[in-house]
Amino acid sequence: MALSPSLNRAVIDRYQMKDPRAGTVQPDPALDDLAGALDSAGNAAVEIEATAAAITADKTRTAQDNAVRVRAAATTIAQRGVARLDSALERTQAEIGRLTASTWAPAQPRNATEESRAAELRGVLRQMDDKSRAAAIAGRLAAGDDQFLSAVLHADPLLLGMSDVSHASVRDRWRRQKFPVELGRIERLTKAVEAARRAGLAFVEVATRHTQSPPAKLADAAAARAAEAIAAAASHQA
Repeated sequence: MALSPSLNRAVIDRYQMKDPRAGTVQPDPALDDLAGALDSAGNAAVEIEATAAAITADKTRTAQDNAVRVRAAATTIAQRGVARLDSALERTQAEIGRLTASTWAPAQPRNATEESRAAELRGVLRQMDDKSRAAAIAGRLAAGDDQFLSAVLHADPLLLGMSDVSHASVRDRWRRQKFPVELGRIERLTKAVEAARRAGLAFVEVATRHTQSPPAKLADAAAARAAEAIAAAASHQA
């Protein structure tokens, strides 16, 4: 059976940063980690299918017996693939969190004087109408005034007379202006994580097809009936 196209490192490699002039790829440890995990998952899926085919071909055993053997083998292989992918996803999400935190806002006031100045700026902004406030903030954004923007971005929007949407817009504009490379990487890593999760679901489907097959369920039912019969016989003897 053909594997899902999502179980291919190409779905991660597409998010690598490329030099448009040289046509080369700039290495990204987080993306390389995810791509390697996807390679492992793809190889594990192939191994599951091959192992299942080899076991099923053994005609010296019943279909139910073979199904139980397939399930045991598929479970072991799948656990290895899932663990590798989960670990890579966890590390990539941690990197996204680190990048987000480091680009979230300008530095906070370092002393009482700067904090007092920030409070004054917030008070002035709160007294402005929406149009004047937006113009003032836009001007400071253009000037790269991080002290002013620190007062804005470290404050609750209500203290500035701003809506949550307007406040978030200022943060987004500041981040894109100040950290275009980092935000580009966050976006690429986020898309890669989504692709890896889809691949993970495809891998689980492969494993589930062999760990929860109808013959395996029949074998479970037969084993349960046998256990009940043994228990009943033991109780009668007692």
